[in-house]
Amino acid sequence: MRKIILGILLVALVCCSCVYYNTFFLAKKYYNKAENIRLDSEEDDLSSEAADLYTKAITKASKVLAVYPDSKFIPDALFLIGMCYYWTGDYIKSIRKFDELTYAFPNSKFVEDSQYYRALCELKLGRFVTAYESLLALQRDEKFKERASFMLAELHYEKKDYPKAIAAYKTYLEEYPDSDKQGFIYYRLGHIYYSQEFYQEALNMLLKIERGTIRSTDFFESQLLIGDCLYKVGRIADAIGHYESIASNELYRRFWGKVELALGDVYYLEDDTAQARSIWEGIPVSYPRTEEAAWAYYKLGLMYQNKYGDFTTAREMYELAYSEAPRDSDIKELARQKSFSMGKLEEYKELLTDTTQSYVEVQIKLAEMYLMELEHVDSAVSSYQNILRHYSEDSLAPKAVYSIGWIYENMKKDSKKADEYYSILLTDYPETDYAFGAVEYFKSRGAALDSLRVKTVAYYFVKAEEFLFTYEWEDSALKYYNYVIENYNGSQFVPKAMAAKAYIYENILYNNEKASETYQELANMFPGTDYEELALVKLGEKEPEVEKKRREETEERKVEKEEMPEEIPEEEEEDIAGVIPEVPREWIKERGELIYPEFKVQRDLLGRKVQTEIFINYFGEVKEVKLKTPTNDAVIDTALVRAARSTIFDWTIEDFKGDKWYRYIMRITEPERDVDYRFEGTPLQNR
Repeated sequence: MRKIILGILLVALVCCSCVYYNTFFLAKKYYNKAENIRLDSEEDDLSSEAADLYTKAITKASKVLAVYPDSKFIPDALFLIGMCYYWTGDYIKSIRKFDELTYAFPNSKFVEDSQYYRALCELKLGRFVTAYESLLALQRDEKFKERASFMLAELHYEKKDYPKAIAAYKTYLEEYPDSDKQGFIYYRLGHIYYSQEFYQEALNMLLKIERGTIRSTDFFESQLLIGDCLYKVGRIADAIGHYESIASNELYRRFWGKVELALGDVYYLEDDTAQARSIWEGIPVSYPRTEEAAWAYYKLGLMYQNKYGDFTTAREMYELAYSEAPRDSDIKELARQKSFSMGKLEEYKELLTDTTQSYVEVQIKLAEMYLMELEHVDSAVSSYQNILRHYSEDSLAPKAVYSIGWIYENMKKDSKKADEYYSILLTDYPETDYAFGAVEYFKSRGAALDSLRVKTVAYYFVKAEEFLFTYEWEDSALKYYNYVIENYNGSQFVPKAMAAKAYIYENILYNNEKASETYQELANMFPGTDYEELALVKLGEKEPEVEKKRREETEERKVEKEEMPEEIPEEEEEDIAGVIPEVPREWIKERGELIYPEFKVQRDLLGRKVQTEIFINYFGEVKEVKLKTPTNDAVIDTALVRAARSTIFDWTIEDFKGDKWYRYIMRITEPERDVDYRFEGTPLQNR
């Protein structure tokens, strides 16, 4: 009887062992199948078949963890699950499994590999500091030295730190001349040099890539890039010959459409529009309903739009591009937007003949569409000039003049013409904000203000600013502010000059009597404006609107709390800070740099949004900072406060309102630059 019982127990034990072994065996089988599919694929994205097999492997391996916790295959299962999550792109879960393996089984044979792939997960997540430290440690391990060296170069590439990436790739090639990654490194170097416009260097790298050393899709892309580099270095005939050679090679048959698109680009850039049109028109015939066909129609649309000025035919081409493009492709949306713009263009042209519509307003819209959406600069200039020819007295005429000057300055790079139109602003429209922009333009050209032929209100106002903020000569600044106030009655610069004058008396000269006198004058001269509100607040006759709302909100809460003594659910509570408006992004003139030592970077903090409250004075300067959601790291919190305090806002914007509190959201990023950081003081929170 005892023998029978022992036999039954032995069979049960063997069966149990077989069950968890078979479960893990199936997990490994699914994983190996997924790996074979992934490695054989030419695509960057994981196929649905491989993803499904990785998921099945996770399910089976997880069953081993849950049902057979004492199994000897637990470390194997943890590592396999971590790898499955890695290849399916779930890097957070992958890290968790690798950490579980390391902590629970520190002597497992999988620990070192787990640490390597954990570092790769950190790299994929953009946690460059942590990934760098991990890879640097692995580089000292002979087993991982080569792989870690390569991935460190990849890290610099992902960070777009191209000088370090180039150095790391070249060092790797020197140390491992027989590596199978040689072709891929030349591919990377070619792209880096190309992105930095070093076309000959890019060409040198790309020509070193041999077929079979990288994926066939990457190899074809490198061949396309060779043609582009040949064109960029002026070897036009070689570029055309290179593309034609690819287009006649059967090995590249599935890429011929892309080659023909590139060949058409070369002819178009060489102004052989007939040849370019012929090539592009043939692509939809040879490769219908493809992305290449859609791009061909799109390029034809651009040709008719920009070369021929035939917007009707251009719209037809864009509509064909839209209908030809595969669903969810980028070109489909681009074509839709262009077709929509063409439709709006026709609508605006019809409105020009409609006597009920403002001719000037329509011309402005038409010009802006030409400029911003259609990139048809000459048509934009023509529309603006129509305004100046027929409606030079209109309130929008200065905007047209400024726009033409801006186009010649920034797009046509014609400083002579830019000077001409900016001078018109100073001569004919000296009282407008656009005259101020013209003065700034001449200053940026290196011309001293005193060298300008025309002295305008903008000239005197900017001169006052130079004395106040650049030279800190408040007496000279006051002289010029007073000149604006006394001689340009009606100018929008007058209240600004008065506010600046009061600021000097209050904050620099500490003459409260003069400051109060100026604020009173400001309130009297500009009733019902933000300037009156500013003056009354400074005079103590009015409570700042934001502070008033905060006080009323606080009082209301006190009443509600007395009436409702029971606890209020947290989700129903409203943060008092909510009454403070968020500072508009367009006001930001210069963001303060977030500067702190690299060793303080914490992966769980990167990307976190931090809420601050900042008090912006009338001149766009941040005078006070309250850190509302601190990180509790003293160094980083102090860096955040300093970055907020050094942010500058453009107080010349029309709707700018200073001397107020605003909410300012900051995002924690890696430090802007490597500095010798000295920690001083503590974060300025809840002051």
